[in-house]
Amino acid sequence: ETASSSSDRSQSRSCTSRERERTAATAKSARASANLYLSLVPLAHRHTFLLHAILSWSAANLAAASAARQQGAEAPVPGQLPAGGGNSVVASLSDQLGHLADQGLVAALPALEAYVAARAARVSDHSMSDETRRQKDLEEVPQNWEAMLAAQLMLTHTAICQGAVDLWRTRMREVRSLVSCYAGRTAD
Repeated sequence: ETASSSSDRSQSRSCTSRERERTAATAKSARASANLYLSLVPLAHRHTFLLHAILSWSAANLAAASAARQQGAEAPVPGQLPAGGGNSVVASLSDQLGHLADQGLVAALPALEAYVAARAARVSDHSMSDETRRQKDLEEVPQNWEAMLAAQLMLTHTAICQGAVDLWRTRMREVRSLVSCYAGRTAD
């Protein structure tokens, strides 16, 4: 009897420990998500292409979750297309919002390209000190750079949710090009 009650207490502690770990992981994840959204929401308020990218990603997640529920699964499997189709209206909305985000990104790109050109011109200007060049580079960074990167990454996540492998690869190349452009290098 004592061995049995000792075993029950051990199992109870083990279950409690697992529950505590799961709760801590959930809380940590919630804090990280809150921090992410606290930084993205103000950017999305100023840059509609980021707002459209966030909404596109959200709609893609909702469509995948709807499809999973129709199939009786608990949660969607990332990157796996559901067999039942899911919510085609929400999936279509995701595509439309992604298109709007793409249009906004195309319209925002010239500011980044102008910054890169100005920075390249300063590099070839030997009359300017390195410190002055660095200071001007920092002063002229386009205000939309972070929003552009965030939008591209959100659109990449959207492609992953949709299970669109070819689009995901294209999105990753676009992210690489954007980062390379900002860094002043050409993408391979």
